[in-house]
Amino acid sequence: MLTIKSAALAKTVLNCSTSTLYEKLKPTSKYYDATFPRPIKTGARSVAFLQSEIEVWLKSQPRT
Repeated sequence: MLTIKSAALAKTVLNCSTSTLYEKLKPTSKYYDATFPRPIKTGARSVAFLQSEIEVWLKSQPRT
């Protein structure tokens, strides 16, 4: 079963701000990350992320 996380829950799991979350998605941003999970539109002004994709992305990041 696929589980989705709202952007608010995703930023909590990722420990980042809303602006950082969206900067990772914007190709013109210096913080753009092509490997970052793509959002799924859930409404006119809302998006969500697949929990499994967030987990895979987190595991692929170097630990600091």
